[in-house]
Amino acid sequence: FGLLQQPVVARRFGLADDDLTQVHDWLHGAGVHWGLDGAHRTGFGVPGEERHTLADGLARLFLGHALPPGVGEPFAGLLPGADIGGAAADVLGRLWPFASALQRWQARLAVPNPPADWVALLRQACDDFIAAEGDERADLRELQAAIAALGDEMAQAGLTEALPLPVLRLALQQRLDDPAHGGVPGGSVTITSMTSLRGLPY
Repeated sequence: FGLLQQPVVARRFGLADDDLTQVHDWLHGAGVHWGLDGAHRTGFGVPGEERHTLADGLARLFLGHALPPGVGEPFAGLLPGADIGGAAADVLGRLWPFASALQRWQARLAVPNPPADWVALLRQACDDFIAAEGDERADLRELQAAIAALGDEMAQAGLTEALPLPVLRLALQQRLDDPAHGGVPGGSVTITSMTSLRGLPY
């Protein structure tokens, strides 16, 4: 939900602020606590139970949409998560692609990949989760440039070994968090952090 709250992500899936509040209430009411599904939980060394996962919560929410309002009895072992009808059903329908994308990408990124594949995967992940507008486009370009530069560095180093996601994430984070990034004089007025001044020739 923290990812979904990011404006660029919520916009990609067509969810406004009021929709996010509704989604939060639904997930809380449906008992979603952690994990995408049982298989995702097993990766943390715990039993792969579906209960209280996102998949379990969504099943309860869709059941609440399918059944008549006010049904309090379990159906196929599940209790309806909420009475969802009318315009609210449209919000639930827009939540589903986000949940599906999370599950698809979690499975795809759980395995090591060669450096060249990582660059393509990260670019595709940006396309799948980010809808930038206005000033956000500059941030997206910076992210895409960092991904490209990281790919170039790995290629120049002759790195061909498959790498796990934590290694790529750390390398990309270090590149994006570099205090000197963007602090190189460009011929006119340059705004930079104090730590970047060490590069000035004086």
